[in-house]
Amino acid sequence: MARMRILTLILLAAPRILEAQIITFDVPGAGTGAGQGTRPFVVLANKGIIGSYIDALGANHGFVRLPDGATKTFDPPGSQNTFPSGGTIDHAITGQYFDANGVRHGFLRVPKGGVVEFEAPGSGTSNDQGTDVLAINAKGITTGDFVDANNLSHGFARSANGTFITFDPALSQYTYPIGLTDSGLIAGYYVDTTYTAHGFLRLLDGTVSTFDVPGRRFDRVSGINQGGTAIGAWDDSTSFVHGFLRAQDGTITEFDDPKATYGTLPTSINLQGFITGIYYDSSFGIHGFVRSPEGTFTEFDAPGAAYGTLPESINDASAITGFFVDTNFVYHGFVRK
Repeated sequence: MARMRILTLILLAAPRILEAQIITFDVPGAGTGAGQGTRPFVVLANKGIIGSYIDALGANHGFVRLPDGATKTFDPPGSQNTFPSGGTIDHAITGQYFDANGVRHGFLRVPKGGVVEFEAPGSGTSNDQGTDVLAINAKGITTGDFVDANNLSHGFARSANGTFITFDPALSQYTYPIGLTDSGLIAGYYVDTTYTAHGFLRLLDGTVSTFDVPGRRFDRVSGINQGGTAIGAWDDSTSFVHGFLRAQDGTITEFDDPKATYGTLPTSINLQGFITGIYYDSSFGIHGFVRSPEGTFTEFDAPGAAYGTLPESINDASAITGFFVDTNFVYHGFVRK
């Protein structure tokens, strides 16, 4: 029955991908100069969107765009720059912010709008040190990394009641958890003492397993879906970037967008196995793609994109959000649905 349900969802999602429409938007208060504008990062199951916008003074602020298009903006108290990174369907939002001294702090914005600040144990307190939250699941568990006083990065998981667990794969100097499932599976990558990167999965019982793409030079994980399939990219000996997916059974499939000349970079995968990301053409132009579970690619660009279309997130209904850069180097948000 489960297989039939997934197959049905794939068949239902496929027409939406082929017939997709792209809507562009800007958050009120977003700057209109070069390097300013709107940058969505996450599309939720109800098509709500979470991201940040850069104002006319160059400061970053958080926003949530509701399914009806209404937008709410926010900043944790004391924030100079706010970077949301994850959220739940009821609009609990997590991320990091930088204070006036350039120190990072984790935050959780609850659905009613209150903000809880927190620091992972061992977080440094100097410029560019501190806590960076990258994902939250439906149970309120968050994960991310923290930079200590020696400028080394470590992983953490924080329960809904505020209990922390910190962790590192063996030989890791820099640990970067990226994604989190509702079952508590954490995916990410780490850099070892030889400055080589590897993928990792941390199970609910605390077991950490590592993996590499065969023949790779540098692996990094960029996401995981609720079924436990992870995606990422690896560099070959010529520094060409390739995409990969790692199935639950450990099977690794490598892929490249057929239009890619200088690399393929997946950014998000949904439960049905649709993957979105970017590819670089022969002029180093940046374009969006969707890869179906069968391996078929559909390329796209947001209307008005001149210097790049960058998809960041795909939900289980195959709605995609991200941002594009116009002729004036201003960022604008889009949703493809």
